[in-house]
Amino acid sequence: MDLLSPGAVLKQLSLGVAFGPDALHLSLLSSQWERVRQVDAETIEGFQAMAPDQRRHRVQSFLQRNRADQCSVVLALPRREVLLRQLDLPVEARDNLAKVVDYQLVNLLPSEEQAVATDTLAVREESDPPRLRVTLFVVLRSTLGSHLDSCRELGLAPDRILPAAVALAEYQRANATGAAAAPGLVLRLDPPRGELAGLVDGRLKLCKEFRYDPSTLEESLESELELFRGEAGLGEEVPIKLFLAGDGQALGGAEERLPVRTLSPPRPAVSSRPPVRPSAAEWPALAAAFSGFRRKDALAVNLLPAEQRPRKSRGERVSTYALAGLNALLLLGLLLQGPVQQRALSQRMSRERERLEPAVSAFRKVEAERNLWRDRAGLLERHRNRNAHLLAALADLSLILPRDSMVRLFNLEDGVVRLQGTSGQAASLPRILEDSRYLKEVELVSGITRDSKGRESYHIQARLEDPLPLAGNPGPPGPADAGSQPPRPPTADPAPADASQAPAEGAPPPASESAPQEAAP
Repeated sequence: MDLLSPGAVLKQLSLGVAFGPDALHLSLLSSQWERVRQVDAETIEGFQAMAPDQRRHRVQSFLQRNRADQCSVVLALPRREVLLRQLDLPVEARDNLAKVVDYQLVNLLPSEEQAVATDTLAVREESDPPRLRVTLFVVLRSTLGSHLDSCRELGLAPDRILPAAVALAEYQRANATGAAAAPGLVLRLDPPRGELAGLVDGRLKLCKEFRYDPSTLEESLESELELFRGEAGLGEEVPIKLFLAGDGQALGGAEERLPVRTLSPPRPAVSSRPPVRPSAAEWPALAAAFSGFRRKDALAVNLLPAEQRPRKSRGERVSTYALAGLNALLLLGLLLQGPVQQRALSQRMSRERERLEPAVSAFRKVEAERNLWRDRAGLLERHRNRNAHLLAALADLSLILPRDSMVRLFNLEDGVVRLQGTSGQAASLPRILEDSRYLKEVELVSGITRDSKGRESYHIQARLEDPLPLAGNPGPPGPADAGSQPPRPPTADPAPADASQAPAEGAPPPASESAPQEAAP
């Protein structure tokens, strides 16, 4: 199917019609974007015994039910009503093929008075020299007129008339996997008759009808396969696929010994509807409906005379192309809608960002100043807490350190106290400091050394208790503590409150930081 044509975009409907001995078979297919679906099918039994009005009502009801008032109609003729001949002509005959066929008809027709309708399939064969293989289809005008009268009586106007075997071959060629290249035979069995259509490299090589006995069907099929092999010039080593249009039970078990595959019908247009496999009598109508869609490299056979084929008016074509153009513009608009809207939104956001830029800059400036003052306030708060902790620890050290101990460096950072100084008994200082209610985890950081005066230098590290007991005056223990703790001698040379300054060695301690001695009980 040509995807550039409006028919590939718009939904198409095709109705296949096939007249049986006493039944009318209808099959309706739809096609869009190269997807063919089965819309509906109906078989009208006892067709010949019905009144003309009843026949027309049944057919029109079928079309109205499926909303198929405007659809192409294809009529399939049984093989016995069509005369088929194979002509082998020089390649030069292609330029004047119509006259050459007219000359050949003189030898084919029993009487010159019989009017016929013809059509041909011409295929160039690369032989030496090249030849033109022409398949000639002939149908009597009287037979064709009878079918056309029946269609007009039903309210149908056929666009195409072709043999049922050709329609089956075209369906198999388009749907069977690998059928376009591999040799194959399409078989339809309608006892006691059968129809065959043979394809080689996608070209029609055989189209015939044969009679058979169901009891000897396998022998008849093997004979037809050998005849087709000889007609197509195929060697014994070339495999031939056999496709069955209809129910496999008609083979009577021959499918187990012959390479037979069953043709599959199109999928239903409504997904909820279960697929229906047509019978052998219904397959010509289905294949004819499939032939109603225009496809590339199709078997273009149409026995309907050119003067009787319906033609679309120029106005209908203009409206179709106008609708297709409108759909293309709408599709283009939908494709461009996203980028256009994105660009408009981007421009609007840029303008809004430029408008808000001064306010954002001012806000960021205020936020930076707020962070600066918050950091300063935090620093002051940390210094205030640090000084309180420092003073409390210094006050407690002035009470518990021995008199011969002196603090040269006192540092408090992140709750860790570091002490450096000299003492007469440096090894006992960690135990003394452990008894403080302000200090814990006391340890010597480095070894104890002696100076020239015999004093021991120490470097001690401890941690402050959390929380600190800062309420009240950390003076000497009161009466409640006298029974639990032994009296402590006053501390000599306490550390100053400021960690950055320490008294000189041997200087007397300030009177305000000295604690009076308590007599032992």
